[in-house]
Amino acid sequence: MKIHPMITFHGNCREALEFYRECFGGELVVEKLSGDIRRCLPQSLRNLVVRAKLITPDFTLYGSDLGDTTMRGRISILIGSEDVSETATLFEKLSTDGKITTNFEDVGKNQIASVIDRFGVEWLFLKS
Repeated sequence: MKIHPMITFHGNCREALEFYRECFGGELVVEKLSGDIRRCLPQSLRNLVVRAKLITPDFTLYGSDLGDTTMRGRISILIGSEDVSETATLFEKLSTDGKITTNFEDVGKNQIASVIDRFGVEWLFLKS
């Protein structure tokens, strides 16, 4: 079984996944509204992303601008790595214009940290 995180954004899905592509690399595939459906919508909704996916060798991250934007649920994504340099680089990139909520601190034999990026997604880091 594989689990793929899916994040619902509020009109900035493409921007967010392009940012994540800069952080993680990979291929970004974006599916927008098209045809008659697109033409029937107000101009402000015509460029919404139906589905996007960032495909990397290690994971696939999905995103969309469509969904229940009134839900108060959130998603946190955990990144576990033994590569200290890689983890530090991702932490720095994802915190750009975001908020560091916890700097790396020792918890047992591991170190943990967390960031809320500029799109409101929480990223948890575990250095083992």
